[in-house]
Amino acid sequence: MRIERVDVLGDEPIELPDARRHCRVHGRDDDDYLFGLIKAARELCEHHTQRALVLSRFRQHLECWPAYGPIRLDRPPLVAVESVTYTDTADQQQTLPADQYAVSTGDGGRVALVSGASWPGLSSYAEEPASVTFTAGYGSVPETVKQACRMLVSHWYEHRTAVVMGRPPAEVPMAVDSCLNSVTWGRYA
Repeated sequence: MRIERVDVLGDEPIELPDARRHCRVHGRDDDDYLFGLIKAARELCEHHTQRALVLSRFRQHLECWPAYGPIRLDRPPLVAVESVTYTDTADQQQTLPADQYAVSTGDGGRVALVSGASWPGLSSYAEEPASVTFTAGYGSVPETVKQACRMLVSHWYEHRTAVVMGRPPAEVPMAVDSCLNSVTWGRYA
């Protein structure tokens, strides 16, 4: 199983004016650089939490249908399922009718067959013969995640190299971890 982001539909968790204030930057000369840092911070936070922070369209590819139970969509929070597609036994691309499955949104995003329905046969030649295209992400990113993004942007803005010479290392990642652990998907403290 593999997940790919098809499209980013929402805005970054923090905006340039917010990043400028947090970094104490007064001009606009570094806006392109700051925007790149904002995007990198969001991507790192998404990787750490295994969540879609900004509203995005994803495609989850499947090697087979689940033997039992629903398809678990591994990029919460799930907003909607756009389609379930598959390559049938005749190697033709098909779309599973929406009335054949039910969707559970939110953190436990799932696609389950309705009563009486069954998964159709899949091509034995295709590597990933089925996929689910869905939208996931926050309408409003949690404030703790925004703060983690601000800290990362500020840290990276001030320290543009991988090593800071002349003083003991600061533990910015620990502060970021503290912010992100509260919304990390699949981990329980």
